[in-house]
Amino acid sequence: MTSETLSQLTLNIWQALLDSSTWLLFGFAIAAALKIILPSSLIEKQLSKPGWTSVIKASAFGLPLPLCSCSVVPVGAALRRGGASRGATASFFVSTPEIGVDSFLLSFGILGKTITLMRVLAAALSAVTVGLVIDYLLPETSNEPDSEVTGKSEQMQRQSTKCGCHANRTETNENNKKVEEPSCCRTATNGKNGRRKMLFPLYLNELKMLLDDLALPLTIGFIGAGLISTFVPDTLIPSLNLSEFSYMLVMLVVGIPMYVCSVSSTPIAAAMIAKGVSPGAALVFLLAGPATNLGTVTIIGGYLGRGALAVYILGISLISLACGFFLNIILPTTVQFQHTVAHLHHKQDSLITVLSALLLASAIAYCLGARITHMFNRKVNGVSSHGK
Repeated sequence: MTSETLSQLTLNIWQALLDSSTWLLFGFAIAAALKIILPSSLIEKQLSKPGWTSVIKASAFGLPLPLCSCSVVPVGAALRRGGASRGATASFFVSTPEIGVDSFLLSFGILGKTITLMRVLAAALSAVTVGLVIDYLLPETSNEPDSEVTGKSEQMQRQSTKCGCHANRTETNENNKKVEEPSCCRTATNGKNGRRKMLFPLYLNELKMLLDDLALPLTIGFIGAGLISTFVPDTLIPSLNLSEFSYMLVMLVVGIPMYVCSVSSTPIAAAMIAKGVSPGAALVFLLAGPATNLGTVTIIGGYLGRGALAVYILGISLISLACGFFLNIILPTTVQFQHTVAHLHHKQDSLITVLSALLLASAIAYCLGARITHMFNRKVNGVSSHGK
């Protein structure tokens, strides 16, 4: 890689950060508040009753929450353990990672209102459809034994660590006392103990955990957008001469096995659109990528059953393709939309945008540095304990 190429890559990554930072910080501020306002105990209470209303409520509760396809796993396990039906649990699994208040604002800022609105509607439609079909085709016959539910919940909790999130972990401080650090994958502080805490420190703690949870996915997203902008020629996509359906199938096949969250997938989608991918194909990636990955769907299959898993994947795939087709119909041509995206990218490069980008970059660097330091300390302490 030449110095000129490296310089261009750095500039493109920085531009992706500039495009996203103001909207992301605003989204994080709202998302942290939502995690306090909507405790998981409230959600469990609302979804414990069987019927189609619980499926719709599960979709509505999941849409604003800032959880990825991995961190939603232990929350979904708690819902199922609390009495939620297969359909309501599956609906929550679909809507929550596909869109959140943070990714909504980011999408609105760099992709525009049309594709953002379609993204929200498609997430809600796929969640409700998958949930209703599962409850209709696979009605509850008997309650799972508590031991089986607990075992699967623990398995799902372990699975959530694969996205870069951490489950509850125990560390040893300088005085050799064990200190437990709470999971970043929880939705909010539960019970009366959490309500006794002062609101502002609790809010700061939620904000910190949210940033810690998304630091690695955001880094991957910004680097991915920079790589696409740098190394994919502007003429490559048009020169392939593929049909719109073929592009969407490619995005579906690529998105389903990937570990990507709704936030990190947004700058990647914007970069793909700028290179000639149709908005509909990008929407398929934005819907299928965050809602599915190989590890999570395996756990969902074991927890809700293979039949529910088949409906889950098929429902997301078909509705993503249908919404992608519809989006290409209502939007201008791809070339016109590319100019619209480019205009959205460059119109906000103000002092506030630069300061927001520097603040976000500093926060990401701090979170990644803390995670690396934690991993190093665990390894050193493990070696020391083994030596003793």
